[in-house]
Amino acid sequence: MVRNRSMPPGTVIPEVPYPPTDYPYGERQYSTEDPAGHTWTFSQTIKDVDPAEWGGELLDAT
Repeated sequence: MVRNRSMPPGTVIPEVPYPPTDYPYGERQYSTEDPAGHTWTFSQTIKDVDPAEWGGELLDAT
């Protein structure tokens, strides 16, 4: 495993319980847990998808 030089020796790299997953609505998302037990979820838009393509509905804002 490659360790970042900014991390002190003995730093524990947390497991990624929810590996990166691509969703049909154009997002890539994964979650991890920090040493204090807090879950963090990260998301990135990987493509712009029309809601009709993945079964979503566009609601009237009025």
